[in-house]
Amino acid sequence: MSFKYAPESRPLEGYTIKRAIQRGGFGEVYYAISDAGKEVALKLLQDNLDVELRGVAQCLNLKHANLMTIFDVRRSASGEHWVVMEYMNGQTLDQVIAASPSGMTYDRIRSLLTDIANGLNYLHDQGLVHRDLKPANVFVENGSAKIGDVGLSKFISVSQRSAQTQSVGTVYYMAPEIAHGKYGREVDVYGLGVMLYEMVTGKLPFDGETTGEILMKHLTQPPDLSVLPSKLRSVLARALEKDPAKRTPTALKLLADFNAATGAEAKTWQAAEHAEHAGEHNSAEQDEAPYAANSAAAGAFATVAFVVFTTIVGLYLLRSGEVQPTWLAVVSFGFVMAGGFTLARHYFGGELKVPFAGGGYKRGVRLNARYHRHLTPDSVRSISMLQRTSDLTGSMAVVCVVAAMFSAVLLWLNTFLKTPAQATFFAMITTLGSWAVMIPAKLWEGRGADGTPRRLATAACGSAVGIAASSIGRSLMVDLQIHELGGTSQLLASKLQMPESAATQVIGCTLFFTLLMVSRRWWYHVDTFRERRLKFTTVIATTIAAVMLSVWTRFPIEWGAMWGIAISTTAQLASTWTNPADRTVSNDGAMIQA
Repeated sequence: MSFKYAPESRPLEGYTIKRAIQRGGFGEVYYAISDAGKEVALKLLQDNLDVELRGVAQCLNLKHANLMTIFDVRRSASGEHWVVMEYMNGQTLDQVIAASPSGMTYDRIRSLLTDIANGLNYLHDQGLVHRDLKPANVFVENGSAKIGDVGLSKFISVSQRSAQTQSVGTVYYMAPEIAHGKYGREVDVYGLGVMLYEMVTGKLPFDGETTGEILMKHLTQPPDLSVLPSKLRSVLARALEKDPAKRTPTALKLLADFNAATGAEAKTWQAAEHAEHAGEHNSAEQDEAPYAANSAAAGAFATVAFVVFTTIVGLYLLRSGEVQPTWLAVVSFGFVMAGGFTLARHYFGGELKVPFAGGGYKRGVRLNARYHRHLTPDSVRSISMLQRTSDLTGSMAVVCVVAAMFSAVLLWLNTFLKTPAQATFFAMITTLGSWAVMIPAKLWEGRGADGTPRRLATAACGSAVGIAASSIGRSLMVDLQIHELGGTSQLLASKLQMPESAATQVIGCTLFFTLLMVSRRWWYHVDTFRERRLKFTTVIATTIAAVMLSVWTRFPIEWGAMWGIAISTTAQLASTWTNPADRTVSNDGAMIQA
């Protein structure tokens, strides 16, 4: 995913783009300089043009200290619509919230809430409702907050509360009545209530794996108020009422309720609870680091465990004469090297789960300090080489253990894998196949490249896996019983001076693994921002693809299907994964909104 305009371009007369800022649901935002030297934010309108233009037109002449100023709406020579806005050189509120994962101090919340409530009250007094109030649309600069992205704003009227109104907004902050097309100032109060809940606790009142799940919670499920300090439970309960008629009526009333409940205290609510419950551990101290799915300890254990496994199996095979010493040495050395960077990460940086005295885990260092939760594998983000390398090598080490366990279970069942040589062969190729998936995926992760170069790179790795599979299979004397390929096998056998059966195995394995790698978007299996750690529908789809390719290439269906299952499952389980609520992103210091 890339932005339409590069730095130093001039798509709108009188302004020079310096860098991209973010992408939202309605368009792209750039930081630009006018010919006179004024810093501005330029928003290119791309989707829902009529809705956005109508909202912007209604807000052109609004002036308030807590609303971002819209200077003009312009149309470029190419027919594109641009909004010229005030540029805020600060953080968004979601970044501020992320910096206090256990909640902010009351004084800090009070300051921000006062600014937001005043700006929102002014908007409501003009007969407008924002409709998309969320932390990503609130900008904090020099301690003051301003509400931005008023393009969704619309007049409050009876006709526009009908079911014919288009539903827009962000699901985490969306009032229940929006699902029925009803818009009043109450929807903004609800969104402000969700933001207040998040500022106090560092968490959202409603979360889930899908948009539908979150929407259903907004409609039917009461918020969990037990995580709030007792003095604020009634305040948030009323602000988050499902029925807009029972909800806190205005933003200023919500501010007044908060001030009345908290007084002049400046402690975080967790600190207050700690004082009331002496002897309890502070929850923030025991919070697990959200990003590190594979800690250094796990990577080290994975590496050592699989080296031990391969050594035991290798010694057995050496005694039986089924494997050459060179193969055992090369593979074992590779597994040791795979865990090296994981161990280095333990000592030189990264965000890890590190056990500490007294139980629990201490939060490590975020290598990417920018924050956003609505991110997918397609999201452009900046990933340091240390982070990229440590994620890759740590995951590669864990692959070894998962693949070994997979093969051990199949060998124990004694249905598909009959001998230790077959189990070792299956584990090795599963490991190499998972690595072939991970290596190009991690090199491209966060870069926004389209699918074609990714598929080609993964296919090239698949070809290498196929060649390795044919060679290792011959070394371990595992015959895959690939159907004869006629003249092609004979030609390769004569060129390489090898038996025709060996040439058939080379061609069959290479063709199968190349096509398997090109047939699937494997980077979605292993990207840190994938939907789930292990998605069974992905495994099923990969298995179906493997079976179809086995039939088409005359590859053994049983081996093809099992490798489809094993590589997809192993790669997903071993790869790092970040919960959507804890995702981080940076792009030259600017937030990218997916």
